[in-house]
Amino acid sequence: SRAENLSNTIMSHSPNGIVALDEDMLVLDVNPTAEEILETTNAEAKGYPLPQYYGDDCFDEARRTERPVI
Repeated sequence: SRAENLSNTIMSHSPNGIVALDEDMLVLDVNPTAEEILETTNAEAKGYPLPQYYGDDCFDEARRTERPVI
């Protein structure tokens, strides 16, 4: 679909690190910039909890409180 193609283009070419997560905060996908930032590969990151890479609990707090932390 057009939306899926656009999403893939953004993921592939964005200068920003993008990490897609599931409802349990497990990594579904990372783009090439995020691979560099996190020093991992998309294949290695998939299925792992995001805190393993960022070492902070801000996402956990946002999920628990359902409020933005920024």
